[in-house]
Amino acid sequence: MSAAKETFILEGFDDLNGELDRLIPEDWPKILNAIGVFEVSATGQRFFDQVSPAGKPWKPSGRVKRDGGKTLTDKGQLAGSVTHKTHPSTRSVSVLSNKEYSAIHQYGGVIKAKDGGYLHFIGADGKDVFVKEVNMPARPYLGFSEQDLQDICDMVGDWLTRRASAPIGA
Repeated sequence: MSAAKETFILEGFDDLNGELDRLIPEDWPKILNAIGVFEVSATGQRFFDQVSPAGKPWKPSGRVKRDGGKTLTDKGQLAGSVTHKTHPSTRSVSVLSNKEYSAIHQYGGVIKAKDGGYLHFIGADGKDVFVKEVNMPARPYLGFSEQDLQDICDMVGDWLTRRASAPIGA
C-alpha cells in the first residue's frame, strides 16, 4: 500500500490572471503555506462530515454499521496524519497523508490476503469473516472542493490586495 496525496497548482485562475506575477519570490512560500493550512482544515471537516471533496457521502464501513461511529475515524489516525507540503518553485502545494493505508481509503481497491491465506475481520453482523480478498470502496478525503477553490481564490486575491497596498520594501 502507499500514501495518498493531492496537489494544487496555483495557475489558470481567470480571476487572478496576471496578478500572480505581482508576487515576489518571498511571497510564494507564505501563500502556499496558507493554502496548505486551509486545505488540511477543510480535509478535517470532511472527516467530520463524512463526505468527499465533491460532497458525496462516504459508504459507511462495516464497523460503523456494526458499532456506530464514523467511517475512517475509528482512532483518528488517518485524519490526524493529513498534512501539507509546499513547492514554491512549481507554485503548488500538496495535501497528503503518509499512512500506509491512506491510498486504499482515498482511491479504493482490492486487498488480497498474503501467501494464499485469508483476511479476517468482523462483519457488520458481528460474525467472523474469512475471505481471500476484499474490495475497498473509495472514500475520497483529499482533494479540493469547488468551495475550497473559491476560498483559495479569495485568499490569494486578498493577499494580492494587501501586497499592492503595502509600502515598497515591506
